[in-house]
Amino acid sequence: MPSLKTYSRYIIHGLTWLILLISIAPVSGGNTPPYSAWSGVIKKDTEWTVENGPYLIEGDLKIKKKAVLTIQPGNVIKAGGKITIFVEGSLQALGTKEAPIIFTLKRDDTVGGDINGDGGDSKPSAGDWSGIVFIKSSHNSQLSHVSVLYGGAYRGPHRWASNSPAVEVQTSGLEIDNGHFAHNLGIAIQANSKSTITPIVRSSTFLDNKGAAVRLYGYSLAASLHDNTMTGNAINGVVLGKGVLESDSVWSPKNTYVISDKIQIAEGAILLLPPGTVVKGLNKKSVIIVKATLITDGEKSLPVIFTSIKDDNYGGDTNGDQLETTPSAGDWGGIGYSSSSTNNLLLNTLVRYGGGGKNLGRLASVVTASDGLSLRGTVIEHSGSAGLYRKDSTPFVRGVDLVVTTAIPDQIIFS
Repeated sequence: MPSLKTYSRYIIHGLTWLILLISIAPVSGGNTPPYSAWSGVIKKDTEWTVENGPYLIEGDLKIKKKAVLTIQPGNVIKAGGKITIFVEGSLQALGTKEAPIIFTLKRDDTVGGDINGDGGDSKPSAGDWSGIVFIKSSHNSQLSHVSVLYGGAYRGPHRWASNSPAVEVQTSGLEIDNGHFAHNLGIAIQANSKSTITPIVRSSTFLDNKGAAVRLYGYSLAASLHDNTMTGNAINGVVLGKGVLESDSVWSPKNTYVISDKIQIAEGAILLLPPGTVVKGLNKKSVIIVKATLITDGEKSLPVIFTSIKDDNYGGDTNGDQLETTPSAGDWGGIGYSSSSTNNLLLNTLVRYGGGGKNLGRLASVVTASDGLSLRGTVIEHSGSAGLYRKDSTPFVRGVDLVVTTAIPDQIIFS
């Protein structure tokens, strides 16, 4: 018969195991579902099925050049920390309206269950993970009915930055449709390249992002953006940073475009702005330099608008300040037509609050050094300096042989 000492040892041993089991069990109310954990490198074609989901990415994930990651509709992908998905190859995430694919974070219990087992004690917040980067080599990537939520954690390389885009694009090989980008810490989608790229983003919504909905700079200005909806973001528009447009492009009147620095329409390229397109200048450095062709094809009832970001009369409250700021003369730079530009047309176009920064070396809302500019049904008003400045050129103004403005006007109307 075991001694009392032996019984005591059994009891202590049993209590020790009971305490250990309690310490590793989910907290009261937690219900941790099964999930698949991933990190590291995907070197070959891989498919993530709904049956094996949700998927928890525990560290940075890289899809190699020759690999394709296919994600089935209805899947939930959760980030376990401030991680990044790098796409060198191809990402095929084709959800449906009924079964979207969602990229979010581990602490988001609204989709994919409580996989961190805290009983819903933790809540998601902007910047809890970083996002998705489509490297220059990536190709044939498609995102359809995909949500990217709570991204934007800083991943470098800019020392001045405190956050990163939730989706970063360095390639033409990306097409996004019916996407949903919300609650991200910085810019939702940013494209940048040292050579021309033309990614596609259409029929997507951008909501409550603490940066701009979309930012293009470098040689990404020809990106195709159509039928997108932008509300509640720091900037409800497509921000165009310092860059060059090298290929023909048509801007969508469904987007508001915000010029934040000098952009150039390179020789050989044509930029067409359909009726109702709104372009806003962010600051005095905001200048459009036309070295080829700019056509604004406005209508009397639906003109093309160039104005200040503070002007909520056109394009809505783009800077999201709830009408706290009002526009003033000279808020932004203007439009400059270099001597090489040809076949330019300002048709039924309104240019407001420009003339605040140097434009082809002059202060004016519109500066032309080209004879290849026609103005018809155009209004230039509230300029901080000259409205129209002729620089060794003879622009055609309907009904007037020549107009040269050197005084500060309140309004100039060409009709």
